[in-house]
Amino acid sequence: MAALDLFEEFIALTRALDAVGVLYAACGGIALAVHGLPRFTAAIELLVPRDAIDRANDIAAGQRFVAELPARFGAELETHRSLKVAGKDLLMLDLLVVTEALEAVWNAREQLALTTGSVWTVSRQGLVQMKLDAGRPQDLLDIAKLSEVP
Repeated sequence: MAALDLFEEFIALTRALDAVGVLYAACGGIALAVHGLPRFTAAIELLVPRDAIDRANDIAAGQRFVAELPARFGAELETHRSLKVAGKDLLMLDLLVVTEALEAVWNAREQLALTTGSVWTVSRQGLVQMKLDAGRPQDLLDIAKLSEVP
């Protein structure tokens, strides 16, 4: 069985979401890469409106992501986590529900062109806000490094 390629899986998933009109915005490590700061990440993280979570989970299941588990991280972050396994490879998918706390980040999302087509992502400012809200050491380092990218 072939190894999982995070970028290929991200593109396949977002194409499938686009094909049926499910709105999303990349965030986390993939959004960093899209905004010019690639770094290792082991997960695909997408913001998804609450009314589209079930459809997004169905699309993810069609892409062989399994074991969808709702979880809360802090008071404001509701996440639906699923996994894709291929041999010894494991890829995590986090669908973050657009809550009131994330509404401004969601409203500022943007569509960016990649060599493989366009994808929706949180804006650079929205990404910084999400990382400030999380406040973990890696997030603060990401913000510092992102400020150096034109």
